[in-house]
Amino acid sequence: MTRKSNTTAIIQLSKEKSEKTRIKVENTISEMTLKKEKINFNSVAQKANVSKSWLYKQKDIRTRVETLRDANE
Repeated sequence: MTRKSNTTAIIQLSKEKSEKTRIKVENTISEMTLKKEKINFNSVAQKANVSKSWLYKQKDIRTRVETLRDANE
């Protein structure tokens, strides 16, 4: 393997991991919504087993959590 193909594989694996995490978080938020559970960054992070900083960095997910959190107040 050349250096370039190693880098390509690492980038691809990183993208796949990120996509799996995103799907897991989206499913968690949907499940919490259906169960009418309290939604905030702490609860979503804990239930989806991701860091709060990851949630904050994902603009679309951040907006969704903020919207659902504010709707429940």
